[in-house]
Amino acid sequence: VSPYLFHFFGFFVMLLITSMLAQSTLNNHDVYVLRYCAQSICALFLFDHWFRSIADRYSHLEMPKILTMVITLCTLPCLLVFLQRVDLFGMRDIVLTLYKPQFHFLGEEQFSSYRYTSIFKDFFTFSCFAIVLAMTQLVMMLKMPIATKSRVYLFLLFLMTYLSQFYVARTSVILIPLFCFMLFWFYPVEQIQGGRSRKLLFFFLSIPILCVAVISLFYFNVINENWIREGISAL
Repeated sequence: VSPYLFHFFGFFVMLLITSMLAQSTLNNHDVYVLRYCAQSICALFLFDHWFRSIADRYSHLEMPKILTMVITLCTLPCLLVFLQRVDLFGMRDIVLTLYKPQFHFLGEEQFSSYRYTSIFKDFFTFSCFAIVLAMTQLVMMLKMPIATKSRVYLFLLFLMTYLSQFYVARTSVILIPLFCFMLFWFYPVEQIQGGRSRKLLFFFLSIPILCVAVISLFYFNVINENWIREGISAL
């Protein structure tokens, strides 16, 4: 909750300053982002209360299993991206019919060629969800007292979440690696199962795996290369 509160107030102050400089009021997109920040803070409070309540009913050995199942369920929208990509059982048309995603700011033919919203109404919402999900997967993988095979399983979910974003939004493609670096830099070692060695092991193993996965996406032309390059060049 603390990082979200910091981001909320920092972003709000920045909006006020830029609005005064531009001599204008807050626009709809500014309010949209502030609303998402507020909703995320409320959701985190609620989930914290919920997890604390179930922690009183289940043992410490059962809690990692419950959390792993919850993370798996939350990762299913990312899996749906790949099912849409291969169009298994006409999944693309099914998703478009059920969820009617909004893409008013893009041409329909451009949207249908390489961008997917999964169960969400727009790319931005899915991108925000994926950023929070990826960080949750990473923290749970490092912190929970689970077997090695379960840790590998969570890493694969993390990898799938990140790779799915190459079909969704450049924001999450750029910010997930940035937040991973910040997490490894600031996250207390004593709160990680296995300590510093596990932290370093994951860091050095994940870099080549992610590189090979991303290069493969480019090599087999399964993503729009120019779209991603434009996003990276904006940095």
